[in-house]
Amino acid sequence: MRLRDDSKEILIRQKAVQLIASEGLDGFSMKDLALACGISVSTIYVYFKNKEELLFQLILRLRIEQLSYSIRGLRDDMPFEEGLRLQWQNRFEYFLAHPLDIRAVEQLKYTPQFQKTTPQLIETMKPHLGRFMENAVRSGELAEIPFELYWAIGFAPLYSLIEFHVAGGSYANDAFSIKVELIDEAVKRIAIALKGK
Repeated sequence: MRLRDDSKEILIRQKAVQLIASEGLDGFSMKDLALACGISVSTIYVYFKNKEELLFQLILRLRIEQLSYSIRGLRDDMPFEEGLRLQWQNRFEYFLAHPLDIRAVEQLKYTPQFQKTTPQLIETMKPHLGRFMENAVRSGELAEIPFELYWAIGFAPLYSLIEFHVAGGSYANDAFSIKVELIDEAVKRIAIALKGK
């Protein structure tokens, strides 16, 4: 039995992200991954039982890393608008710092493995983020609404703005980039919408 080498496992994960981000899932194979890593296909199977397990572990790690980054500095007792602004800033920073990871996650979003990671993601993130949201509801800063509606109102605008930022323009302007003032204005409006009444 071959000994596991942590640096080799990290290399496999990194190269998998690069391949998926650049080639998509259709162009992703264990053979191509082994070639990119400079190892044999059988070496990959020392670390991952099969392609499905590799994708599951990769997705889980990327999702937890992204969401952990997004709540850095978030306190349970933080005013809702302040906490939302912090999450927007963190998500935007993460997007700029990890473009390959973001592209890979977009490719992986519609796989069965992506859905299978959701329970572990909830278990990891719910205690901290859940308390923040519960406090916001208790203080009257956040209406009790379904999570999906909260997500759509609270974060979908950020991802639209990020798309414009990456494109360098929007439908209305040839030049566009996200500025702090724009984040502040968006978060203020969203906080009002999510408060209701």
